[in-house]
Amino acid sequence: MRDATNRLSDIKRRKRRRTLLILFTALLFFSVFLLRVWFSSNAVELAYEIDRLSAEKEALEEENKKLLLEIAKLESPERISEIATVDLNMIRPSDTEVIMLER
Repeated sequence: MRDATNRLSDIKRRKRRRTLLILFTALLFFSVFLLRVWFSSNAVELAYEIDRLSAEKEALEEENKKLLLEIAKLESPERISEIATVDLNMIRPSDTEVIMLER
């Protein structure tokens, strides 16, 4: 009788171990699948971020070119001379009024 109950308990333990092993394996595969989906979605999100930042970089570079052109225009000697003579009523000195200093 004891031998039969031991066999039954051994069979139950084996079934329980097999069930736990199957459950653990399924849980492991599911976890790996979820991790893979998370990595993939993260990669897609980062790709969109890279595209957005690239577009922003191009826009900033274009704006920088425009600003450099504006600086060059504002610093031009012709413009400065025109402002001095027209707006500030300055006159150009004659050659005799200019004194060159040497260092």
